[in-house]
Amino acid sequence: MLERGSFSVAEPSDGGGMESGVKRRARICRLLAGMVGAALCGIVPCSSSRAADLTLTGRIEALLAVRCLECHAGEDPQGGLALHDPIAFARGGASGPALVPGNADASLLIRAVRRQDPAVAPMPPDDTLAADEISLLEEWVGSGADWPTDAAPAEADGSPVGAAWDDPRNPVARRWRGERLDLWSFQPLLRPAVPEGSRDDGETVSHQNPSNVIDALISAGLVSHTLRGAPPADRRTLIRRMAFDVTGLPPSPEAVEAFVADNAPDAVERLVDQLLASPAYGEHLAVMWLDAVRYADTNGFERDELRPQIWRYRDWCIAAFNADLPYDRFLAEQLAGDELAADPPVDQGQADALVATGYLRLGPFDSTAPIFQEAERHRAELLAEIVATTGSAVLGLPMSCCNCHDHKSDPLLQADFFRMQACFQGTEARDAAIDTQPVVAQIAAHNQPLEEEIARITQSRDSVVMRRDQLPPAAEPTAEGVVDQSAAEPSAAHSALVRGELDAEIAAFDTALSSLKEKIRQPTMAQIVSEPAGALPPTHILAQGSHREPREEVQPGVFSAFDPGPLAIETPSHGTTSGRRLALARWLTSEGNPLTSRVMVNRIWQRLFGRGIVATPNDFGFRGAPPTHPALLDALAVEFRDRGWSLKDLHRWILLSETYQRASVADADPEALRVDPENRLLGKQNPRRLEAEAIRDALLAVSGLLRDEHGGPPRWPPVADDILHANPAIIEFIKEGADGRPQGWYTQPVEETFVRSIYLVKKRSLPIPFLQPFDLPDGVSSCGRRDVTTVAPQSLNLLNDDLVIRAAAALADRVRAVAGNDPSAWPVAVVRLALQRDPTAEEVAASADLLHRHTHLHMLWPSDCGESLTAGAESSIPPEQRALADLCRAILNVNEFVFID
Repeated sequence: MLERGSFSVAEPSDGGGMESGVKRRARICRLLAGMVGAALCGIVPCSSSRAADLTLTGRIEALLAVRCLECHAGEDPQGGLALHDPIAFARGGASGPALVPGNADASLLIRAVRRQDPAVAPMPPDDTLAADEISLLEEWVGSGADWPTDAAPAEADGSPVGAAWDDPRNPVARRWRGERLDLWSFQPLLRPAVPEGSRDDGETVSHQNPSNVIDALISAGLVSHTLRGAPPADRRTLIRRMAFDVTGLPPSPEAVEAFVADNAPDAVERLVDQLLASPAYGEHLAVMWLDAVRYADTNGFERDELRPQIWRYRDWCIAAFNADLPYDRFLAEQLAGDELAADPPVDQGQADALVATGYLRLGPFDSTAPIFQEAERHRAELLAEIVATTGSAVLGLPMSCCNCHDHKSDPLLQADFFRMQACFQGTEARDAAIDTQPVVAQIAAHNQPLEEEIARITQSRDSVVMRRDQLPPAAEPTAEGVVDQSAAEPSAAHSALVRGELDAEIAAFDTALSSLKEKIRQPTMAQIVSEPAGALPPTHILAQGSHREPREEVQPGVFSAFDPGPLAIETPSHGTTSGRRLALARWLTSEGNPLTSRVMVNRIWQRLFGRGIVATPNDFGFRGAPPTHPALLDALAVEFRDRGWSLKDLHRWILLSETYQRASVADADPEALRVDPENRLLGKQNPRRLEAEAIRDALLAVSGLLRDEHGGPPRWPPVADDILHANPAIIEFIKEGADGRPQGWYTQPVEETFVRSIYLVKKRSLPIPFLQPFDLPDGVSSCGRRDVTTVAPQSLNLLNDDLVIRAAAALADRVRAVAGNDPSAWPVAVVRLALQRDPTAEEVAASADLLHRHTHLHMLWPSDCGESLTAGAESSIPPEQRALADLCRAILNVNEFVFID
């Protein structure tokens, strides 16, 4: 078992690690056999009617189990002191009773953990309890050291799953009845003790801010393995690393030189604040979140139609991150924004909350389901997919298998899955106006005279049309060639004249109507969810997840491991919704749920180090990887939660730590290669390849092609016809023409697509060809960590794609603008612009040689070589400029360009 405060380095467990986990659970079960109380280990609180009585004792049980029972339980506890039940506790050990109920100062237990009495052995011997842990023990002893008085795991509330852990039908409940402690991520969040003393380099540490806590905990792990950390990275490396990690873009040469020359003590802090204040911060961080919630601009399935307004959710995420919207509010608006807003919304904040509910619309959607009478099935699948994604993205737990059965290894029941699904039972998809009430009034005032004028003109036009249609047809000769004059009254010439005048009058009306309709102000539409008023349909556990086999009815709730009772629901202040989703959102960020803050802290750590403290960010269960630094994860998770859920603060703590700012040099400590070959102890920084979007954005940025445009509908870059015509959805679109379903590819001029890659269309059936080889997620399921592969198409794209060729030509223009027409100055300018550093002497020489050779080649074959440089290149382009473009293209293909050091 991973204990709080330990610094173990462990591999993720797959099938081979299950037996050891079972053995550990069996051992813990024996240790806890005598422990009483509804809140075993503080993990399963009692029903809500008794929660207040057991809050303190439940936390005490958790603390003792995590910190003490490894040594002080079982048949032969150390010092003869067993702490696993109240009788043994009262009896004490070799030194006498451990407690004096009501008197903390006189209790041996308190004196031992305070570590201030030389006559009492300090406990724990190898670690120190945090101040809040000691205070918790003092409070409990001072209040009488009471234990729960009954042994029932939970009070039944009458519902089939009200006491899920008592239900004999649940094999997982039976197996986990007394073994819940062993899953580390379900342990309550407690602020761990921070090692005192010196860092691995011998200097003392201060614990006044989280950055120092990071360094203290990491250094303690290195020292325990007799390792030392790498030195700080140089200034050029550090600013490039920070710029890419925070904004996803390279720093400008001017920013690099300014930072290198800035010797002020707060230079790094000011750089971090500048990067966090950049609009690019939200654009970059949103990539991570959109991966986790499987965002796409299309429905998926065979038709893969465009969702015309879902981009507003993407823009909302970016704006929320840039505004540092607290993470608890960030989640609440996505799950229940309509329960936080009036209809129509009162202000822009409420309108944004409605847009945020687009989260519940992100899953793949089969538009053919109603055609084949499969709407009920598809509805069940959509709800199950929402629960599974929320489990992965927010809670870090793989829940999809619980749609059909109890989890095979984690303490998750099928009943829990449907209790959570009941929270979403009433949601209905809507494409609705989201304008605020003042804007709605403005639109109405603007449109009213226009609509009145349109009605007047339409009435006049209808009258003219009626007059025209009542005119008799022109006279025609009979079979004998005689014209019937009676049918030609008035004369055919007069009718034709009048008909022409009337047609002209109708055309004038049409022109006026078109002009007026263009002035009509349309409402702002978004793809959101809402909930109808009235009673919601019941939620049943579905046998094997089949909507055709409903079984027991369940009430809205969360994991039975945390609270087997029904969810505490309050009626929202806005609207007529049930309040279920808002209650779920509040539970997700409550102190009773230790997962949410741990999971998000781990995601941010992964973005900044390439690997999370938990290497499986979407799986904090038994089959996932255990944390390499559990105390560090909990320390940051507690700070993140208790300091207001600020993601910018979390970034700032990590970025300002010496651990993050270390160099990535491999020879910092030769012994580290043997002891810690995978750098789990973080003695140095990890070199990382840029993600797909950052590679493309860097190409545009260094070449000067990146447009300063943000947000809006997705851009559609050109894609080769042979790729488009191989896509069934696009073939059907082409067959049906422009009036068919919105499932084609709407190519825009290439210059209009030179924006950040997050704004490019994400079509589930056709990823952007340039991005896909760089491990772009498919948008079908939650992606917590992208694969990092090395395949041939990556090199081929970077060498031959039209985007790279254009970027190389544009970079060549930038080089000449900076360095003039002197070829000897070009190598330095190219490297500074592309790699944010000065070239070495060897690089300058190699670049000059390339320029010389390619200039000669372009003089010999101006046409053939010219076409290889940029689309539509003319042979009239000077050979030196084409050679410079070749050099730029070569520099854009070095490993350093696509890696963070």
